[in-house]
Amino acid sequence: MYEGRHVQKGEPIGMLLVSGATHGLFFGLPAGIEPDLAGQTPGLGRPHLPVERRLAPIAGASPVPLRAARVSWLFFTLFLHCKEGGGAEWVKSAMLMTGIRREGGKGLGYLRRWRYVPDGPRDLRIDFMRGMALMLMIVTHVEIISVFNLFTSERFGFTTGAEIFVILSGFVLGQTKRRQLQHSDMATVSYSLLRRAATLYAVNIVIIVSVLALSQLPWLNSFEVTHFTQRHDELIYSLYPIAAQSREAWFNQILFLQIGPQQTQILGLYFYLLLGTPLVVWMLQRGYGGALFIISLELYIAYQLYPVDIIDAQFEYAFPPLAWQFIYTLGLMCGWYKGELQSLAKTLPGKRVIGLMIAIFLVLFFVIQNNTNPFIPARFFLHVLPDYRFDYINNVLAGKNELGLLRVVNDACLLLALYLLLSYLWLPISRAVGWFFILMGQNSLYVFILHLYVVMAISQWVRFGLWQHAWLENTLTHGLALAVLWLMARFGILRRIVPN
Repeated sequence: MYEGRHVQKGEPIGMLLVSGATHGLFFGLPAGIEPDLAGQTPGLGRPHLPVERRLAPIAGASPVPLRAARVSWLFFTLFLHCKEGGGAEWVKSAMLMTGIRREGGKGLGYLRRWRYVPDGPRDLRIDFMRGMALMLMIVTHVEIISVFNLFTSERFGFTTGAEIFVILSGFVLGQTKRRQLQHSDMATVSYSLLRRAATLYAVNIVIIVSVLALSQLPWLNSFEVTHFTQRHDELIYSLYPIAAQSREAWFNQILFLQIGPQQTQILGLYFYLLLGTPLVVWMLQRGYGGALFIISLELYIAYQLYPVDIIDAQFEYAFPPLAWQFIYTLGLMCGWYKGELQSLAKTLPGKRVIGLMIAIFLVLFFVIQNNTNPFIPARFFLHVLPDYRFDYINNVLAGKNELGLLRVVNDACLLLALYLLLSYLWLPISRAVGWFFILMGQNSLYVFILHLYVVMAISQWVRFGLWQHAWLENTLTHGLALAVLWLMARFGILRRIVPN
């Protein structure tokens, strides 16, 4: 038995059971190599730990099996890192548990090889997360319950695919536009943003008009893309005018994106956000990041206190711009200051902030497991919290459409946790599912546009509804939708006419 002591303070910091022949476990080294009291290992230099520690044998202790000693050491290391290193060290320590090998092995070789290594200016971790956001939205818009819903219906936090999509869109723009400004002037950057906004506007117009035209075909069922059904009570709302009106009224509603399928309404929000992005980039370039944050926060708070519609478009019911601009701006600022944030994360205050955010993510992850979602069988949830308490958290503190403050905090913490997970376990994760998510994320607009027509096609033979649990049939349907969209992205079908 050994007692771990801090070298500088001399305080006991834990107990470790190790047999006499396995002293080398303290550093993940071959058996028989024993560290001295100064924390040095003969012939191998300093130990592979962030803080020097020593082990002092305790008299009268009996040896334990090698396997038990190894397991004890793994958890002991995790405890020490958690105690002194903050959130970033917590992640590293957890990863250590998969990297240490038997004597004669390569120590932390697996861990180092599994980390994400940048290859070019594009961050594949962001593409991966955008692909995940697309999958969440596609499964949501094909309104049936399947095995996919057990993992996508806000299962990991008070976060939806739409929120991840908006935040990461801002992040990518902030990162790329700062890089572009290194060799282009502000006028050129602003023009590129407005040209992108014009593309999105044209996409919105084509979607609205094409669905309107398809709805006139008597043999085609367009109900799911021309109506919104409130599934709790099956209330139906038409997304296109049903009463006779003048051509001028039709023209105005189409021109100002006031009508259209609910599956693509977020594109209307994104268009208006892009219109204001040149001003945001200009403020960041001039060093007004603090003022930008305050203005964005004030607009967000103003909407929480006095919710108003500023465009009178249907997408405002689900995506009120005054609320959603806040997470978009936060994402854009994080992308702009990515280098500075990475440097800050290596400092002690930065590690503590990361640790706090991971802790918040874990707490909210537990809370969301008490979901009262009536469409998913109760056996898939914990039900530790009373239903009324969870409903208060979900509907008041983490409101979905208006983006309650708790939801915004959860968005940030969840994305950070996912980013760290991908950073340290990139190789096994990317080999397992990266082929799917990265391709989807790199073709996000293309896939999102086409998914509307895939939803319409599926609705021709599948009756949408969330109360029926045909698990096998519905899971195959969701899988088919995702497979079709992935194959279209893989082979570039309709690439010449569908933008990305």
